[in-house]
Amino acid sequence: MCEAELVCLDMALNASKSMSIRIGPRHKHNCCELTTLDGHKIQWSNETRYLGVYLISSKIFSISLDNAKKSFYRAFNALFSKVGRVASENVVVELLKTKCFRKIFTVNSNEIVYFCRSMYNCSNIEDILAILLRH
Repeated sequence: MCEAELVCLDMALNASKSMSIRIGPRHKHNCCELTTLDGHKIQWSNETRYLGVYLISSKIFSISLDNAKKSFYRAFNALFSKVGRVASENVVVELLKTKCFRKIFTVNSNEIVYFCRSMYNCSNIEDILAILLRH
């Protein structure tokens, strides 16, 4: 039914790029094979990536942060290997917050970085110093 609707919308389902994942109390049970209208099989998976987020087959809707953590540590280690012993702690922390957010979310826009930092409650050094100097 989904594929028929996609055809009506002049869209196509690419079976080689599609995955099926099961979420709910019966997530561990085997499911029948899904095939496209032209006979290609859609693979079942325990984990799949959608818009950069890894969805996990489980009882409730769950995501995996493992890949984001790996990306974060990779970005931090690359950054720290260049400036870690030379720069002050404040500089390293500020670079970490700015550059690693850019790497993790693959963005170049300062506006998006500031939004991400606010969502994760990461203040920049200027904000922290302004608060400290007021007290």
